[in-house]
Amino acid sequence: MKNIKKRKLILFSFLICTLIIAAKLSSVDADTISAGDGNRIHFINLKSKSGSDAILLESRGHFALIDMGEDYDFPDGSNPRYPDRWGITMDNDQVLEDRLFRHLKQVGVKKLDFILGTHVHSDHIGSADEVLKRFPVDRFYLKRYADERVTTKWRLWDNLYNYDNAAKTATERGVKLIQDISDKDSHFTLDDMDIQLYNYKNEYDSNGHLKRVFDDNSNSIVAVVTVAGKRI
Repeated sequence: MKNIKKRKLILFSFLICTLIIAAKLSSVDADTISAGDGNRIHFINLKSKSGSDAILLESRGHFALIDMGEDYDFPDGSNPRYPDRWGITMDNDQVLEDRLFRHLKQVGVKKLDFILGTHVHSDHIGSADEVLKRFPVDRFYLKRYADERVTTKWRLWDNLYNYDNAAKTATERGVKLIQDISDKDSHFTLDDMDIQLYNYKNEYDSNGHLKRVFDDNSNSIVAVVTVAGKRI
């Protein structure tokens, strides 16, 4: 009798642990700001683990992504176009891909009006190709990139690999890829949300090459979202 009770207690404890683990796996680290009337901004991240993040804009059933976070793939060095460089993220603890897709599923995202890559670092657009493969996307905003523009070699990482994967997948999926963003392109809406882009133009030198920068962070697009009288 005691053995039966003990087994039941062990089984009950196991079930409780399973439920707790399942709850943790289904939850996502996301800070959500609500502006009412079906307008929310979701900041999806890994908290203190890394700088990998994604921002989901939600307005009356319309959705868009600003950055998509780190993914699992990276160049192995077998292709000379994508060398195995120091600093390339290979740590799964910094991957945002799973959390991103869980959150999109929880919110009920079926389609994205647009996605925007602020710059080509893997912790910002690493998951862009995966997003494009999983969801219908109308437009993809992504400035042009070339390794030659980065003046510091140890800041090259897998930038070109991420850029090529994102641009190639957008083309294969028939997504409108906007890389030469005009003044007109820089201002648009997502239902109730007004979106204004800054630092969106590609800069060139006198030889017609992309202007050199220390790091592609300097090339980042800034998006200002205004909704319900608030600017974010």
